[in-house]
Amino acid sequence: MNIIDSKILDIDEVICANIRKFDDSERGLLSQNLLSREREKS
Repeated sequence: MNIIDSKILDIDEVICANIRKFDDSERGLLSQNLLSREREKS
């Protein structure tokens, strides 16, 4: 597996976990969590 595929799978895991954790009323928090996570990895 190349590095791009690995990064995509990592992002997918985070997105899925966050979607399960938050409901529709917390979309702003969900977006912040996802963006924060990706900024940390770059």
